[in-house]
Amino acid sequence: MNEVDKYISGFPAAVQERLIEIRNIILEIAPQVTERICMRMPTYDLNGKWLVHFAGFEKHIGFYPQPVRNQDMHTRKRSHFLSFMQ
Repeated sequence: MNEVDKYISGFPAAVQERLIEIRNIILEIAPQVTERICMRMPTYDLNGKWLVHFAGFEKHIGFYPQPVRNQDMHTRKRSHFLSFMQ
């Protein structure tokens, strides 16, 4: 179990399910990312720079993307998350 697994396991089952979905989407879109905890939340680095962070809370989940320079990745990320939110 890595540090992100430990982070996710600290939430109720319903929140864990959503956090795992978000994590899986990130890893699907950008399988080359490095996963770690930074600023007390899961963080995904790409080429040594932050790509995205997310955080679980009691009644919501925060999603904090960093500016994306690769337009193709941005388009794929947006379509995945828009479909996730429906």
